[in-house]
Amino acid sequence: MAPDGQMTPEPSTDFDSLKNDVAALREDLKRLMDDAGRVAGNMTSQQFENGKKLADHAAQSGYDAKQKAEETVKQYPLASIGIAFGLGALLATLRKK
Repeated sequence: MAPDGQMTPEPSTDFDSLKNDVAALREDLKRLMDDAGRVAGNMTSQQFENGKKLADHAAQSGYDAKQKAEETVKQYPLASIGIAFGLGALLATLRKK
């Protein structure tokens, strides 16, 4: 008994209680880490899918632009040669400076 008349808990009871609290904390941390890993995995999968869609869209846009350029060159071959010559002359002039 304590001097004020109250019962003091046994040291072994305090130690057992502390062991139980630490075990519960350890289990809570394990669950938290598992949940965090799952959330991170889901976010990574979503970002991968978004990146894949963007890459597919960029590839399709590049293909479409190439097709349109080929069609334009076929429709206007002389104009295409003139534009290519003009751009080449311009780049050569700029490069000399």
